[in-house]
Amino acid sequence: MSVSPRGARVHVAIAAWPWPHVFAPEAQLRGVRLATARWRRPPPDTAPVRAKVAATYATGALARRAAERAGYDDALLLDHRGLLAEATGVNLFLVIDGALHTPVPDCFLDGITRRTVIAAAGRLGIPVHGAPHRAGRTRPRQ
Repeated sequence: MSVSPRGARVHVAIAAWPWPHVFAPEAQLRGVRLATARWRRPPPDTAPVRAKVAATYATGALARRAAERAGYDDALLLDHRGLLAEATGVNLFLVIDGALHTPVPDCFLDGITRRTVIAAAGRLGIPVHGAPHRAGRTRPRQ
């Protein structure tokens, strides 16, 4: 085992289990309370930010744990510039003057859920600001 994958064989394991809702039903009804995390999403040139990998999950786990200890439901993560990025387990979408606003995914995963919401908004004629910065690409490349 080494940091270098050179000469390593591929081993795959798939685990499946029921995945609970990100927020408890009562939080969903009353509204989710977010604490701004002290942790930030890394600049795109410092981590594989467009890949769904374990390396970037540690930031979210630390942020969520701190938020819950302080009595919040989740943590709001800012990007390396101090702009809105995402919460630890959900994308951010804001409705402002009838348009959908979402952070540009240049330091976090531009995933399936985010793209699905943006596509649905487009089909409904809702203007979207902050759509994928690489339009037309169906899978993020890393």
